[in-house]
Amino acid sequence: MPAVSLEVGSPLHASFWSGLRLEKAPVSRDTLLSWAIAMAFVVALYAPLTAYLPGKESAFRDLAPALQVESSKIKKLEKVVEIPTNEGPLKGDLVLATPDYVFLRVGTTLYKITADTNLVVRKIFLSLPVESSQSAPPR
Repeated sequence: MPAVSLEVGSPLHASFWSGLRLEKAPVSRDTLLSWAIAMAFVVALYAPLTAYLPGKESAFRDLAPALQVESSKIKKLEKVVEIPTNEGPLKGDLVLATPDYVFLRVGTTLYKITADTNLVVRKIFLSLPVESSQSAPPR
């Protein structure tokens, strides 16, 4: 059996590459173009993560000595937000911040605070319903 050659200029080499032309491909150019655009969007959306996540880790490592905390425990730090209001300073967990309002959870109370004047607009008291000793009749 003779050896098969794919050297440049051989008839087999020419027929191999001509078979890969897009004009003869079973997939249309429009399909390939759509696929390429979709892949470009995926890369554009996820590429920033390759810089953000290592940068975040680096920032945590740099912050740990300043807070006198081991770098492995830095992510377990509790974050408490203090907002001065007309009812005095409130310390709690920031739930949501919009340009108009800030929602702050202090214990079992959720405060709605205006972002520009820091006035408490609403207090929402959070609690679980008390279960009665008797079960409710089935419906």
